[in-house]
Amino acid sequence: MRAAPLFCLMALSACAGPAPARTASPVPPAAEDTCGAAGLASLVGQPLSRFNAQARQGPARVIRPGQPVTMDYNPLRLNVLLDADGRMVAFRCG
Repeated sequence: MRAAPLFCLMALSACAGPAPARTASPVPPAAEDTCGAAGLASLVGQPLSRFNAQARQGPARVIRPGQPVTMDYNPLRLNVLLDADGRMVAFRCG
């Protein structure tokens, strides 16, 4: 008798169909360098002190490991990603 409810649940889950497809992200492809991130590749591995945010046009934010960040997308904003030692590891638009 105990197997009957379990069997019914298994039968119903088989009828559910495939999971809905995920929608495409509104973020444009990384190939579009709208914030000038590609021009900063030479700074990868350098300490944050080598980055001059005032010298660039447009917003910039520094993201440390584990730091929460907003999910809003700004194609002109430069994200400077740091490692645990405070060295720049990547530059991304968003």
